[in-house]
This record gives sequence, C-alpha cells and structure tokens, in this order.
Amino acid sequence: MPDDLDADPPQPSNSPETLRSKADLAVEVRRLLLAHERKTHRPVKRATLAKAIGVSVSSLYAYLNGTTLPPTDTFDRLLDALGVPAAERRRLSTARDNLDVHGALPATSAPPPQELPSDVFGFTGRAEQLAELDRMLALSDKGVSAVVISALSGTAGVGKTSLAVHWAHRVRDRFPDGQLYVDLRGYDPSEPMRPVKALETFLRGLGVSGLDIPNELPERAARYRTLLADKQMLVVLDNAHSTEQIRDLLPGTSSCFVIVTSRDSLAGLVARHGARRVDIDLLPTEDAVSLLRTLIGDRVAAEPAAAAVLAERCARLPLALRIAAEIAIARPTMSLVDLVAELEKHRLDMFGAGGDQRTAVRAVFSWSYKHLRDDSALVFRLLGLHPGPDFDPYVAAAVANLDLGDAKRLLTELVDVHLVQQLGAGRYRFHDLLRAYAAQLAAETDTTDDRRAALSRLFDYHLHTASAAMDVIAPEEKHHRPDVPAPGTPVPALHGYEQAMTWVETERPNLLAAAEHAAGHGWPAHTSHLSVILWRYFHICGHRDDALTLHTRALATAKNTGNRVLEGHALNNLGSVYWQLGLYDEALARHQQALDVARDTGNRVLEGHARYGVGFVYSRVGQLHEALTYLQSAVAFAGDTGNRPLEGRALSNIGLIYWQLGRYDQALGYHQQALAIAHDIDDHTLEGAALDNLGSDYERLGRYDQALPHHQQALDVAYHTRNRYLEGYALKSLGSVYERLGRYDQALAHHQRALEVAQQTGNRSLETEALNSLGETTRSCLSMDPADTLDHHQRALDLAGKIGDRYEQARAHDGLAHAHQDLDHPLDARHHWQQALAIYTELGVPEADQARTQLAGLDN
Repeated sequence: MPDDLDADPPQPSNSPETLRSKADLAVEVRRLLLAHERKTHRPVKRATLAKAIGVSVSSLYAYLNGTTLPPTDTFDRLLDALGVPAAERRRLSTARDNLDVHGALPATSAPPPQELPSDVFGFTGRAEQLAELDRMLALSDKGVSAVVISALSGTAGVGKTSLAVHWAHRVRDRFPDGQLYVDLRGYDPSEPMRPVKALETFLRGLGVSGLDIPNELPERAARYRTLLADKQMLVVLDNAHSTEQIRDLLPGTSSCFVIVTSRDSLAGLVARHGARRVDIDLLPTEDAVSLLRTLIGDRVAAEPAAAAVLAERCARLPLALRIAAEIAIARPTMSLVDLVAELEKHRLDMFGAGGDQRTAVRAVFSWSYKHLRDDSALVFRLLGLHPGPDFDPYVAAAVANLDLGDAKRLLTELVDVHLVQQLGAGRYRFHDLLRAYAAQLAAETDTTDDRRAALSRLFDYHLHTASAAMDVIAPEEKHHRPDVPAPGTPVPALHGYEQAMTWVETERPNLLAAAEHAAGHGWPAHTSHLSVILWRYFHICGHRDDALTLHTRALATAKNTGNRVLEGHALNNLGSVYWQLGLYDEALARHQQALDVARDTGNRVLEGHARYGVGFVYSRVGQLHEALTYLQSAVAFAGDTGNRPLEGRALSNIGLIYWQLGRYDQALGYHQQALAIAHDIDDHTLEGAALDNLGSDYERLGRYDQALPHHQQALDVAYHTRNRYLEGYALKSLGSVYERLGRYDQALAHHQRALEVAQQTGNRSLETEALNSLGETTRSCLSMDPADTLDHHQRALDLAGKIGDRYEQARAHDGLAHAHQDLDHPLDARHHWQQALAIYTELGVPEADQARTQLAGLDN
C-alpha cells in the first residue's frame, strides 16, 4: 500500500501582521486550495468553485491572482467552500479586513539564511588551524576573503568539514547577514555537484523563489553576486573537487568570507583569486586520544596506553575514531586492551602486517560492519549500489526488499554507528569513503543475481513513482505513457499536484543518476521509459540541461537495443527541447527523423507527435503554410489514435498561425476548440495555453475587457502548475494588453518579467518576443529614452536572426524603423521598414500593409 509522505496539511505561513498585500493573501488562499485538493484527493474545478461562491470565473481568478481583494461575504463563502477550520478563518478574515482598511503594507525582506550544519559533538584539537582561521578572518578587511581548508596528501576522513563547520559556528555572530552552506560532493561516485546547481541552492537560501531563479550559469552567478554585494555573510563550500567547480560560487565583494574544504590544494584558487590555504593532517596522538576520551568516557583515562594504540590503529582519522568509539560504547564490559587486540587481529586477517592510512580506516570500517546485525549489514551493502547522491527510506526498502518500517529502523541503526549520515528529516547519504566501501562489500558478499535484483527493484521503484507523479502532474497523458507495473516494495502516496511535483523535484538528481547507470549496466528500457515519462515535467519546469542529458541518453540506448519506437520518442523529446532553446534547425531534424521512424514502424501515435513537432517548428521559422499542413495532419492522427492532448495542442497552434495571418475569428474558433478539449480531459497545460491564446485573439479584436481575464487566468494556471513556459507567455500577453490600454508601467513590468522568465528557462523564442514587446512599449511611453527602444529591438533582431524566427525579425525591423523615425533618422527608418516589408510579405501577414504605408509616408 502507498504511504503518505506527509499526513499533516500545510501549515499557515503568515500571521495577519505579515499578510501585507493582496498578493500575500492570495498565496494563502491558493495554499488552502491545494490543501483541500490533497484532502479530498481530487482537483477543484475553478468553474465549480466560482459557482459555489456566487462569482464569475474571471473574478475567482482575480482573487487567486491577488489582483482583486474579495468582498467580505464572498471571502467568507470561499473559506467555507474550502473547508477552512474556524481558527484559520478568523486569522485570514482579520488579515483581509486589515488590507481593506490599510491597503498594502511595506514588504518585508527574507530572513538571513542560517544554513550551517550542526556543530560536531566532541570536536577536539585543531587549535593551530582554528587560530589560523581567526587570523585570516581578522585580515579579511585587507582583502583576504577566501580560505581553503586542504587535506595533506589528499586524505579523506581527516576532519575538514568538522573543522570548517566548528569554526563557522564560533564566528557566526560576525556575519549578521547569515551563513550559506553547500556540500559540493566533489568525490562522490556520482558526478560532483555542478556550479549551476549549487547556485540554485544558494539563491533559494537567499529568498529567491524557484520561479525567479535564472536557468543559465552566468545569470545565476550574477544574481548571486548581486544579492551578496556589501553583505557580511559567511559562505561554506564543502568538499570541492576543483577550482573550476567553485569559481562561480565566489562572492564579488570582500565583505563576505568564504571557506572551501577539499582534498585538493586548489592551487588555482590560491594563485588566481588570492585565497589562503590552511592545511590539515592527521590528528596529533594527544588530540586523537582526547577525542576518544570525549566520546567513550572514563575508560580512556583508565587505559591510556590502550587508548593511544587504538588511536594509532584508527590512523588518527576523526571519521575512523568516531566509528571505533561507537563500537567501544556498544561493548561497555570489554576492556580497551581487548578491543585493540580484536581490531588488530581483524586488520591482520584482512590486510596483513603492512598498510597505510587507507588500510587502517578500511579496517575500522570493516570492524564496525562486522558487528552489525545481518539485516543492517544487508541494507548498508546494497545502498552502496544506489547511484544517486542521497536516498530516503523508500530507496532503502527497494534495494533490500523491506517494508517501510524496517527500512526506517535499519537506517537509524546505521546512523547511530556513523556508517550513514542523516541530512534532515527522511533524507540520508554516505560519506564517500563509506559508500565506496559498501559497494565493495556488495561486490564481494552478494551474488551477481542478488545485486542485479536489488538494482532492478530500485529502478522499478523509480520508474513507477515517477510515472505515478506524472499521472498527477499531467493526468491527461496517462494513457500514452509506458505501462509500468507496481514494484513489490513500498511507494509514497502522491495525493496532490504539489506533493507530486515536490517528489520529482527532490528526486531529480537521483532519477538522472539512475537513468545513466541503468543505460550502461543492463536496464536500457528503464532509461528510455523514464525519458518518455518525464518529458512533460522537464517542459513545464524548464530544466533544459537535464532534459537534453536524459533524452540524449535515451536515444543512444534505444539505438543500441534496436527499439525503433523508443528511438522515435527520444527524437521527438529532443526536438521539443531544441525548439524551446531556439535551435530550430536541430529541432526540425529530430522531428523529421522521428517521423521517418514512425513511418518505418507504422506507429501512428508516434507519427502524430512527429507531425506536430515538424509543424510547430515550421510555424516558428515562418513557413506558415507548411506548418498548417503538418499540424492539420497531426490533428487527424490524434483523432484516429484517441490522443486528445495532442489534438488540443495541434488545434491551439493552428489557431496561432491564423492569428499571425490576421484571421482572428478563425483563430478564436480553434482556440475555443482547444479549451473545450482541455476542460474535457482536465489538461491544465493545454487549458493555460488556450486561455492565453484566446486572450491574444480578443486583444487583436479590440475586446480588451475579455483579453485581460483570459491572460490572468492563464497566468494563474501557470503559477498553480509551476509551468514556467506558460508563465512567460502569459506575462508577455498581459503586458501587451496593458500597453493597448495605455497602462505603460504595468506593461513594462510584465514584459520585463516575461524577459526574465525567458532568460531563466532558456526560452530564446520568448526572449525575442519579450524584447520586441519591451521596445514597442518603451516607444509608446513618451517618458522613456528612444535609445532604450533601439536597444530592445536590436537585441531582438540579433537573437531572432540566430534562431531563425522570421516573424520576430520583421517585428524587430519594424520597431527599429519607428525608433529611427522618432530620432529623425529617415534613411535608417527606410532601411528597416524595407527589411520588415520584405519579410512580412514573404510570410503573408497583415503587418505588410502597415510597413508599406509607413514607407509611403516617408516619401511624402
């Protein structure tokens, strides 16, 4: 049976005093809506809810968006409909009344991040290094702002992290703006954390919402440096692999202090960035014995000679000393002399008389492992096979074929003896030395069949739960995903959209690691199926780099195994990522290859998707008639195969082509058909796109009172489903309507926000459109500098040329011509209108007549 990830509903995040605007109140209401959906295990249809509280659907969306404050009686009915408890109702009613009286209150800033891990219990010694760190901090006003804690000879387990964290806690009061911490996993068996991911972690810690985090490394690094400028903040970069891994994580201001830990000396950081190095070696014998005394107690003082020998047998490495101490604590009646003798015999049996530090620490690991119960030992070994960076009890249950209660209990036992680290509630990881040791034990102890069975259960768990999550996130496509049987081990219950999305977001690194491992070690179908299952998630959330990695691997795997249908799906998925990135040539090639595969295999579902992809790309590069042909055939194939989501998307894009051609009534009809399909199959992605497109139709027809609520509803759908792609287009569309209404400040704000979303998600097509929209709005806003208009349109022209978007190229030329005319540059204006006219005429769109009129005006 599935298990609840979180049985309690989301807790209120704000008091009446901290709900400072209509937007804050709307966030609380949306939280209650999600909680209600989770409790009832079904989505709330907006039309049904609007009817229940006696308002129009557009009014409901305005309340949920925070654009309108609901009247008192309507707000009470809304809370009633959502089943809000009495105490919560009083809190929110008070907040609503305060806003009615006082209006929006000044926004408060996010609290300073406090991300340091807990200080290490029993930290001992390192006086020299602590003093050196204190000295470096004292010199930070003179430009020394980065320190590398480096392990001599690359020794692992020597206590680098413990030193950094312990010192950071000692000086945390010196950094009133907070502390940031990240484990860069520099020496994990899986790949080290990439800088772009580390920056995402930091930006979240600094209060940037997930929707506002840029997608590309340079933009993330710039945002990070901006947020840290002139702040007094401590940044801990733990377990770094190389200078390249951390260069973009360095603040741009000397007011911040950075500590880096690494097995490497990071000479490049010292040479190029002025960092200082503090080397750390094995604990001195006296400090090693002192640590044992702190951990074990009076027995060390009673047997000092034996304690000193025990410290040497542990190579004076803190990691090994703590594990040995746990063994001693678990055997309180045995003398330390006997414990040392047992460890020595064990070491000799394993390694002989010789050995180095690595031999010694492995002997301690082995000694600790030997005292585990059989079930704990099995979990420890098999978790070493898990390819991802961390894990939860469900993963432990999968690899060891356990129920969830046993998995949790055995993980607790492994944490207690320091063989596994607990990261937080329900998340665990290995020290990289221990993971390598666990994997080696599995190879030596468990048969090939047993290891393969463990990984099969793990991959089955990943595949099933990912599919279950996508059934919640995109239920309309459920019947077009691979048939994935339920695994024989526990799986989490994912009742609502937020739970499902949170699971996929949390497990994304593990899913990608599993797909990579599966592809190369005998589970090719797992990789290909995961590509098919997750493509919509990647599209919604804008994880383009992860999508390219997974789909590329899936394509190679399908080719290697001769599975033509899965090859075609991988090609289509890659095509969709490429066109989102504005790489239209690559996108068209992939979709055409997928179409060839579909024809060869006779797979009509695949052919429908491929035809849609080809048609969509043709529409983007201005081949509108070819686009119509392919999209209309995609509608036919979708109808034949019962693929209603594809049918709706194809109809929606046919409507966009008619919109470009100036045939707005026909566009309206197609978009209304698409919206009807979205409502029939409860497809939120299609619903949002159709609403946004309908708003654009109404805008061109001059029906602004209908355009605005449609775009607002589309934006609400985007926020509700975390759909960054839709969010960007809805913001841009709202900006266009606000411009038509002469509300230029709102227009500029929405276009700028759309541009940010485009840059964050790598959507170069939207970026081009947003730049052109900004140029048009700045020209309409007479208080703006014409140079801004030129800049926006020139950037749009450059980008449109790179990606091959003919319509936006013409639009950019048109905008540049207007700007040059305003600046009394008639020759430049003529040049750009001629260019715009040529492209508009080639496309057959009505803007050609406008450009022709403008050129004629120059001659008069």
